[in-house]
Amino acid sequence: MKSRFISFTLAAILLGLNLTSSQADQPPKIGTSCPIFGAEAIVNNVYLLCKPKGTKLIWSKSTKAEYIKFGPHGNGQNNSGNQPKPNSFSIKSNLEPMPVSLPVKSLNGITFANLESKESEIAQDGWANAQSSLTSGSEGTTDIQLAKGPNTPDTTDTIIARLKTAQKYWSGFTLPANIFATAYNAQDEQWAESRIKSMPNYAAGLEGAIQQNCNVPVNPQNCNSDNSGVIGDKGGHAIGDYGISDHEVTDPNSAPIYRRLGANYVHEFTHTVQGSQFLNASLAHPDISHNQAGQLMNDNMPCWIIEGQANFAGASAVSNDFATYSQIRLAELIRTTDPNMPQYTPDLIKTYLTTQIPGQCRPSGMHNRAGSSLATAYNLGYSVGMLAIETLSAIAGPKPTMALYTLVASGDDFATAFKKIYGVTWDSAATTIANVIAFDYEQPDVKSQVVPGLAP
Repeated sequence: MKSRFISFTLAAILLGLNLTSSQADQPPKIGTSCPIFGAEAIVNNVYLLCKPKGTKLIWSKSTKAEYIKFGPHGNGQNNSGNQPKPNSFSIKSNLEPMPVSLPVKSLNGITFANLESKESEIAQDGWANAQSSLTSGSEGTTDIQLAKGPNTPDTTDTIIARLKTAQKYWSGFTLPANIFATAYNAQDEQWAESRIKSMPNYAAGLEGAIQQNCNVPVNPQNCNSDNSGVIGDKGGHAIGDYGISDHEVTDPNSAPIYRRLGANYVHEFTHTVQGSQFLNASLAHPDISHNQAGQLMNDNMPCWIIEGQANFAGASAVSNDFATYSQIRLAELIRTTDPNMPQYTPDLIKTYLTTQIPGQCRPSGMHNRAGSSLATAYNLGYSVGMLAIETLSAIAGPKPTMALYTLVASGDDFATAFKKIYGVTWDSAATTIANVIAFDYEQPDVKSQVVPGLAP
């Protein structure tokens, strides 16, 4: 399978904070609780910002520069050109909802301090924490607009069920308002292209994902890949393109277990959630010349997390028991090796995790800060990236990993967001995570089947 993500244009929307009448009528005070990280206020000529303090969110004194970085840029009712008026206040949040308290706490006693001594427990705890998060999640409200091609085997029930699972998995975060989803086989490839072109939010070139999924023109008989992303202007519209291979439907055992259990649909919906965190990102990135949520995500998030998070979400969400998760996990490690990772050593793994330039890691003449060839190792996101997310899930569950997107969209760089969420520096954490991942690759069942340096 090829890369499963493609980003699309999205104009950012300005999201206000929903306040009760009592909250809206009373100006906030320094040291009192506040509704959501990133909320802002101006009271008697003083800038206030809602920040975490311990496990609580507290109104804190801010600076004009910080206010402008997060701020409404002249869009607040009582704010003209970012100049506060005496004896007035306004509240505006530029941060998407984030159902985690900062910094996060360990769920099962695994921390960065003892992570390496718990290496044998991480896979099971990562999966178990993901299952708990899924079980406690609420039903999503994303409108699923799914159609299948006239000659395509009917898998609509599975697709819809998995898309709903994904919404529950990521409940509490901003989800797309709707998803325009298309399922098609090779015979219906042209039909799928026509359907995409008829969608309300069509943008030129979206049909290219359909062709990619069917390997047009190389092998148009085999549609076995998927793409998803956020699109449109306002409201959080998403698209999902699902290539269906006929023989995988008629002979399920011929399909990789990841696709056989529908993990790929959870994976794809996760990409739309990732992009949705950037719906309001233009406010925190006033220097950008566009308001494209998907592009902002690709430009600001490390390459490994985009596919790693989606792959772990898919594997952990569809596995009702650890044995199934272990089977999927091993299959993905075997499937997604890369010639740019000759050995799975801690040093090389950390280099991969920390040196890629966001948005420039796909295998086409790319480079990274260190000039390392690992910059072209995009496929390692499905394996090494998945294990990194598994490790973070073992500590605090999967949802804090999505909060990384939320904070980066608000204006933080990745390292700053990571420190806010996990309470440790990204450099230190990456060292520990790399050691844990190297340990995974040394396990007999993995080492005997995963051959480093082979292209997928």
